[in-house]
Order: sequence, then C-alpha cells, then structure tokens
Amino acid sequence: MERFESLLMADRGLSAGEQQHLAEEHLPEMVRHSAMNYWSIGDPIVSRGRRILLGVASYSVADLRLLDALNDILRENAESGTRVDVFSVLGGKQTADFENYVPGIGTRFDVPLVGIWDDGVMTDRAWGKAGRDLLTRYFPSLSTVRFFDH
Repeated sequence: MERFESLLMADRGLSAGEQQHLAEEHLPEMVRHSAMNYWSIGDPIVSRGRRILLGVASYSVADLRLLDALNDILRENAESGTRVDVFSVLGGKQTADFENYVPGIGTRFDVPLVGIWDDGVMTDRAWGKAGRDLLTRYFPSLSTVRFFDH
C-alpha cells in the first residue's frame, strides 16, 4: 500500500493547491485500504471495545505521517481490539460541524482532532499536540515518530 505521506509528494509537477486537492480526493480510498476505517456522519458507531475517531487535514504532512504510523501499528497489532475511524476536517462546512464528530470539541482547535470512546461512551477528546499526545497514551510507539521536519 502507498504511504499516506505520498499524497503530498512534490515531485508530481503539480502546484501545491493541485496536490492538496488530489490528497483530499484520494484520502478516503487510502484509508479504506488501510487498517483504519473512513467514517462519515451517519455511519454506524461501534458500541463495544475502544473506538478512536481521528479528524485529519489531508493538506498536513504531520497528519499524513500520523496516519502512516497508526496504520503500521494497527497492522502489526491486528488483535489490539481498537478501532480507528478517520475523517477529513475539510468535510466540515464550519467549525461548529465538528461537534457532530467529536462532541465537546468546541470551535477552536487544531488538527488532528481525537475522540476516544470505550464501549460506546466518550471518555476523552483533544486536538493538535494534545491530540497527538492522547494517541501516544494508547499507542506508545508514536512517541518516536517525527511529525515535523524541524
């Protein structure tokens, strides 16, 4: 499977805007072919076990690296019992729409958006760096990932 980060490869001769448009267009299909699930409002919500809902920006290399790392972890630990659902934050028309994805997230946030449910009950939520830190509690090997180049 192609890496998520490759969605923004600069060597395709496309402008940054064209790359970002294509990344957004191809993200759902890539997620569907990964160890994660692409999720939209109205899709079923699992009520048993742990569910992590992750809102990412297809234009963010850091978010794409996060998806690559999570996919690798989930493929190695297929028996983990944790379901990771992914959605694109570009699907929201306004910031208030994200309350439908992650209740209590508010209207001021950064990506990624992270919601955690255990047996159908939301137990935690965070965004931005705090969201990545929250994911690291569940997937400690994420602490070694370089999300940013600096």
